[in-house]
Amino acid sequence: MNHRYCQCDPECIDYGNCCSDAIKDPEYVSRYQNHWHCYENSNSIDYYGGFFVVKSCPVGYESTTIASRCSSDSFVENGPCVVSWNDIIFNNKFCALCNGITKFRSCDLIFYGDWYSILQAGNHLNKTKSEKLQIMLRSRTLFYVIFPPVNVTGRSCMSSLTTSTNTDCQQSSINPVYWLQRGNTQVWKNVFCALEQLQDALQCVGKHYDILGELFICYVQLLTRRHNTRSNNL
Repeated sequence: MNHRYCQCDPECIDYGNCCSDAIKDPEYVSRYQNHWHCYENSNSIDYYGGFFVVKSCPVGYESTTIASRCSSDSFVENGPCVVSWNDIIFNNKFCALCNGITKFRSCDLIFYGDWYSILQAGNHLNKTKSEKLQIMLRSRTLFYVIFPPVNVTGRSCMSSLTTSTNTDCQQSSINPVYWLQRGNTQVWKNVFCALEQLQDALQCVGKHYDILGELFICYVQLLTRRHNTRSNNL
């Protein structure tokens, strides 16, 4: 598999993405253990990829405001993910700061689609960058992808996985299953997270994850050829 949603290395305990047959070291401890979160880096409904980021401050961190902004999903208000000098990816600059990182690089936000025509048609070209960004995020004809800086890959994860409060769902490993009906796909973290009445209709994601990833990459490449994808000159 080219795209992996679980791992069998010692660090999988750290990220919470161990495969069902992974050998777990109960004594393994790292600085950011329990702080990792799967970053959903696109708003496309056809995309299930992502990468892990540190999304919380150390326990007992003094500023509740910074801690709250660190764990927020709004990159309009708090900015996109950032990367430290040693390639640790944080949810945003506030997560970096509360974890003692003061020098970092920002991830790149790229829009795909004819965003210029959308802003021009609505007479929005003279609005502030923040206002234009919010308009573009609300558009149904655009989608975005957030990329780490060049040469930073991060640890991949499968985003948009549905979970439940079921104990077996929470405690069992990541082994995604999906249900497809009339072109709509819903994906669960594992079989225990899915609705009981759908159990017989579920299919394992398995190597289908590779297909999903490759189709999305082809789609992005096609749009790149058709449209101007610049987003830095809003």
